[in-house]
Amino acid sequence: MANKFATKFGVVMAAAGSAVGLGNVWRFPYLAGQNGGGAFLLIYLVCILFVGMPIVLSEFVIGRRSGQNALEAMRTLSGSHRWDWLGIMCVVCGILFISFYIVIAGWCVRYLSLSIFHAALPDIANTLIALALNVGIIWFGVEKGIERISTLLMPLLLIILLMLVIRSLTLPGSGEGLKFLFTPDFSKITPSVFMAAISQAFFTLSIGLGCMLTYAAYMKKNQNLIATATQVVGIDTLVAIVAGIAIFPAVFSLGFSPAEGPQLVFSVLPAVFAEMPGGSIFMVLFYILLLIAAITSSISMQEVAVAYFDEQRHMPRRKAILLTTGIIIVLSVLCTISCNSSINLCGRSLFDWFDYLTSKFMMPIGGLAFAIYLGWFYPLKDTREELQQGSNLKPWFWHTFLWTIRIIVPIAILAIFINGLLA
Repeated sequence: MANKFATKFGVVMAAAGSAVGLGNVWRFPYLAGQNGGGAFLLIYLVCILFVGMPIVLSEFVIGRRSGQNALEAMRTLSGSHRWDWLGIMCVVCGILFISFYIVIAGWCVRYLSLSIFHAALPDIANTLIALALNVGIIWFGVEKGIERISTLLMPLLLIILLMLVIRSLTLPGSGEGLKFLFTPDFSKITPSVFMAAISQAFFTLSIGLGCMLTYAAYMKKNQNLIATATQVVGIDTLVAIVAGIAIFPAVFSLGFSPAEGPQLVFSVLPAVFAEMPGGSIFMVLFYILLLIAAITSSISMQEVAVAYFDEQRHMPRRKAILLTTGIIIVLSVLCTISCNSSINLCGRSLFDWFDYLTSKFMMPIGGLAFAIYLGWFYPLKDTREELQQGSNLKPWFWHTFLWTIRIIVPIAILAIFINGLLA
């Protein structure tokens, strides 16, 4: 594979950019608000540690070991076509995911425009602007596009978020928001909270759809996979918690409900900022933050499909970009229209169906399959050899990792699925 990341820092920033996105800044706060605050945070951290981290590392091993796109990676390592379905599902899931995700990025464009110019373009135009930013980055390839922009935008995202935290914590009564986020009420812990937490873990880490696998295929052999996975998961989790610290104190300070739902960021926060001295400046900063978060994640989702058409179908990279962009334009426009229409299928809009199918089913199935394949079908000596490249693999870590992907990950995901079917 010709595409490679140039630096170890660039790898971490790109992979962290894939993980850190709207799932951290938009989705985590509203799910925490709906599911008991501290109770949800506790279960979420457990899911990240015992499900998210092992799957990230599994995708890293498969991706770098093969050096191929999701489909060819499974075909190369398994030596057969039996796992082709997993690679194909990753490509389909990536396209469906970005098709509704880029609509949310379009909302960021809309609110950013409103906060600066007090006017906004129609929703479809905002969606297309967000997609154009996405395509503009991946057009220049892995090193000059994805790595360079991630290295620039990720630190900027963290700086803006910390500025918002400082402002939020200076509001009167902000302590109630911190208490809500960090004090677990164990009576709030239910099977539905577990379902929401594990779904959030997959959504926020971009696991189960081949993003981490694809980026790992671009890594050099001296890249420490264990350290990289730890840094990516650590940054992702930290950003989610910091986003909660930025949002909940402000929400409680001004008397809003934390259980506002998906519109917590887009409906409540403009009102929150309007009550702040200098709120217009912070509003602009916040929506710039959201747009950055959306773009750094969406480029990894499209890259899964681009890599497939580039390598598997022997299509020139830029032609593959244009093809996947065309598909995404059609689907994202339909998703945008569905959000503003009363037409639905079984009570869900197309936007909701794409979200539901990818984050509740396809991504967990993908993560489960990666864990089962690496834990039970792939030679353990090859997995261990890959983990030892560039790192000092400790025996305790190896045995913990093996036990987790073989036992804990499958049981956790299957339990959540069964609960979802019986609910």
